[in-house]
Amino acid sequence: MQQNSTVAIVAATELTHGRVITIGDIRRERVRFPESARRLLVKDPAQVIGKRVIGHIAEGEPITRTRVQTHSSPTHLTAMALPISAADAELVAIGDSVDVYARSASLGSESATLIARQVEVVKISVDRSRFAQSATTVVVLVNPATAVALAGAMNGDRLSIAVHGINHGNL
Repeated sequence: MQQNSTVAIVAATELTHGRVITIGDIRRERVRFPESARRLLVKDPAQVIGKRVIGHIAEGEPITRTRVQTHSSPTHLTAMALPISAADAELVAIGDSVDVYARSASLGSESATLIARQVEVVKISVDRSRFAQSATTVVVLVNPATAVALAGAMNGDRLSIAVHGINHGNL
């Protein structure tokens, strides 16, 4: 038995966005997963069979509650990638609920405007390639109107996030 591992449901095959999960699409497997995010792992096949996939799940990837359609995540939501600072990235984890603010500077003062309230984080990626300066992107689920507001805010403003209910070990 591996230390720091748990049995969870993983994708038995590549699962694409919108696909309805069947029993043949999943399997149980022992996985290593950060302790702070284990509450998101799916351990019972009944929690995902018949549900739609949000985003893309690679073969062998553990399935988390944030990656499947639930009653609280209607199909009209859009996944939106937002560039955030490294400092903000240290605070957020998959499954967190965040507020997104647009920060702008004018005439020597800085202000912030709330753009999205309590949106769910479904993915975090850090690009450490030689072409990027450690760019961090967080993917959130938003309704179409919020997606438009966020797209407009990304045109010149910097984005910041505020995390609701921090209870993980990143602090």
